[in-house]
This record gives sequence, structure tokens and C-alpha cells, in this order.
Amino acid sequence: LTKTWLLQTDGFFSSNTGQEYKDYIYGHYSRKKITLNYSTIDLSVKHKFTGSSHFMPRSSTNVLAGGYISFLHYAYQKINTDLENIVSQYEKLDFGVMLGGEFEVQIFDQLSVAPGLFLSLGIPNIYKGNINIPGYLRRTHNGSAEFHLVFYFHSAKYMTKIYNIG
Repeated sequence: LTKTWLLQTDGFFSSNTGQEYKDYIYGHYSRKKITLNYSTIDLSVKHKFTGSSHFMPRSSTNVLAGGYISFLHYAYQKINTDLENIVSQYEKLDFGVMLGGEFEVQIFDQLSVAPGLFLSLGIPNIYKGNINIPGYLRRTHNGSAEFHLVFYFHSAKYMTKIYNIG
């Protein structure tokens, strides 16, 4: 958009979320793990606060805010060693808001690295429920706190993110 305001989009073909805990199930202390697999697209606006000319002149602190949309591929529940497909208990679509910050350091003229922290929170209740428990009794929202390590490639006209570890 400008030198200090940018649009950024990220795509993830496969991203897992879920929970794992121990619980008493049918009178036994059991390990329960739920795994949801999504494809996700993020869109955010980024504001760059560039470094001073004295301290790290080729750096910037970036603040990002935006949203995401995710599409559910599969959902499994594993109790001890028993695996069950529970995709029918979850909504196929999830969306939410994101907020994050990164510290970008330009290594070469065309390459920079940016470690950062990002938070996201899903808006809708993704749990539809089952025969025994209706969805409104177990409100479930996706949320995450993530550390990202991003590499940016800078060309004369465009800046492209080439790799994201997160």
C-alpha cells in the first residue's frame, strides 16, 4: 500500500489444532486426544515502524492485525489406542481475528528475517455436538499463540515472503 502500510496474506494447506488431556472415561483414567486438521488463509494489514539511523538502521518493528478463514478436512478423537472419526461433530468452516508483531532485520539487500509472536482467536462455536451432548453445552473456539520465523525476499518492486516457520 505504502512504504509503512502493507497487506500480507498467508496460506496453510494443512494445519492441526486440538487438545490432549487425561480423563476418567468409563471408570478408567484414560488419555484423550482430539485432532482437527484445517486449510487456512490469513489476510492482515501490517504497519512498519522503521529503525533509527543509529541503532540497527536496516530493521523494523512490524505490527499486524487481520483475520483468517479455515476449512476443516478431518477430525479424529483418540482415547488411549482407539481412534474415532468425529468430523460430523464439528463445523466445516471457522474464521477469526489475528494480532501479532515481528522484529524484521534485513540481512542482505534482498533478504530479511523476522521472528515474531502472533495470537489468533476463532469467533464461532465450532462444536456442533453429538447424540449425547448438544453443541451449545460445549462451546469450542479455536485459538493459538504462535512463534513465527519468517524470511522475506525484497525485489526492486515487490516484497515476497519466501518461507514461514510457525
